[in-house]
Amino acid sequence: MKAMQAAIPPENTTVHFSQFTDEEKKDFFAMLDEFFSARTHAADMCLKAIGHGLCSTVFKAPFAPRYRLTEEGGIAAEVCIKQVDVDEQIPPHNVQHEVNLLQRLRHAHIGTLFAAFTDTPDQFTMTYNLVMPLYPCKLTDILSDPQFRPDTDYAADKQQLSAWVVYMHGKGYAAFVYSILHQVLSALEYLHSEQVAHRDIKPANVLLASDGTVKLIDFDVAWFAGIHEQAPFGPAATKDECDRARISDVGTGAFRAPELLFAPEHGYDAYSADIWSFGMLLTTFFTDVEPVATASEGEEESWRDPASEVTPWQRALFPPEPCSPKRPMFMQKSCVYARKTLFDASHGDVGYAGDMFKMLGLPDEYAAWPESADFQPMLKQFPFVAQPEGQPLEPRMPLLQVLGMDKTPQATALHALVKKLVPMLLRLSASQRPTAAAMLCEVESMHSSCC
Repeated sequence: MKAMQAAIPPENTTVHFSQFTDEEKKDFFAMLDEFFSARTHAADMCLKAIGHGLCSTVFKAPFAPRYRLTEEGGIAAEVCIKQVDVDEQIPPHNVQHEVNLLQRLRHAHIGTLFAAFTDTPDQFTMTYNLVMPLYPCKLTDILSDPQFRPDTDYAADKQQLSAWVVYMHGKGYAAFVYSILHQVLSALEYLHSEQVAHRDIKPANVLLASDGTVKLIDFDVAWFAGIHEQAPFGPAATKDECDRARISDVGTGAFRAPELLFAPEHGYDAYSADIWSFGMLLTTFFTDVEPVATASEGEEESWRDPASEVTPWQRALFPPEPCSPKRPMFMQKSCVYARKTLFDASHGDVGYAGDMFKMLGLPDEYAAWPESADFQPMLKQFPFVAQPEGQPLEPRMPLLQVLGMDKTPQATALHALVKKLVPMLLRLSASQRPTAAAMLCEVESMHSSCC
């Protein structure tokens, strides 16, 4: 422990434990010793960056107690370390709130916090480091695979299928989708019962443990009862209003609830915003994938076909599809896939709102969307044409039609459930959306009716 004390000045570092035994704490301090010693000597300690957030970097690191890691569904002998520079946090991101919540919350479908420690690499910087299991699979890994379809034969030779199929544990498509939805809803129902709203529900924040158990992560923008948030627009919050969600710059892309796009002057219902996000997550199981080229801009610009008479500006205006054979081979090899969202948020909030209103309709009276009276701008000042009727959503969910061709009891029940839930979840008015508890009952009744 002397080396640890030399490497970690007690006055600069605090450590908070969540679920470690005394023996595991010793192993943890040994890892910290290596962590700080490696930093002091400019070594890498085998830390490997595996992801980046708006205000954080995620690493994986070696860790000795295999039993604890595998018991929590993580990869043996490795942990995940989420590192946040406190001064670089953009409100409402708050790692201190995340640590406090993860220490308090206990649920099978919420990521486990092993420990958290602070670090001051220099006199101007303090970082928070959250140590959690390294879960082996993200829901985005599954959704972005073109093989993830209702008509894929998951009983086929596993060598012909993607590595993530192992986390289905023999379930068919319908049973697996039901399992994911049920577990995410279980986590949401628990959070809301504890007066906590996640505010960033999306596939990237849904991880799978080695046994297929869902783990909801990333609580740095979570809202909880009693939190005091200063809205970026509108009047300053008073003490009487501190139990209302104030900051609307939360959520991601098409998973953001419509009210969050218009900075409600007097706050919004954060629980209902979670319900919208869950509804959008549900639809991603049934939208299609699209090719995404990952070649760098430099590679893109270096492509020149000597035999072509097409000018550079024409190529820039009309580029071939990412996986088109007209692209050079090196760019075809770098092509990957991504799951489409039900509404297109690739052109920013205005484009997202326009596509959403095109599909769901846009009322012209406050009675149909009461919350819009507090929007900035208000409903009657929207730069969109009111349209009382929207368009059918099913054409944007082609895999739902494929699921409907499967006449097994589970597939039939899931098909009916999705058709029932989507219109309920994706309502413009937050007050008209159901609660997580009500949705959990719907999903569980579907399971009991077919199993």
